[in-house]
Amino acid sequence: MYRGGFNGGNFMPRGGGMGHMAYQTGSQGFNWMYLVSAGIKFLIFLAILYVAYNIFKYYRDNSNPAIKILNEKYASGEISEEEFVKRRALLTKRS
Repeated sequence: MYRGGFNGGNFMPRGGGMGHMAYQTGSQGFNWMYLVSAGIKFLIFLAILYVAYNIFKYYRDNSNPAIKILNEKYASGEISEEEFVKRRALLTKRS
């Protein structure tokens, strides 16, 4: 009687299928490589979110020409801090 790697006519290896060997773990019963892989993917996802947020923030802050002019006037000393805060609040108010 043949006792090879296949059972009957199912063409499936003994022991649970093609991926069985990939998920075998040590005596602890926990697959550390899966945890490391998931952690790396999570860190990459966070890095992408961080870069996207900073790009969005940069373009949002620099898209209003009135804010640019107001910042230049405040930096050159043409307007006071109180005036700057008041005008900036008016310009950045969302409708």
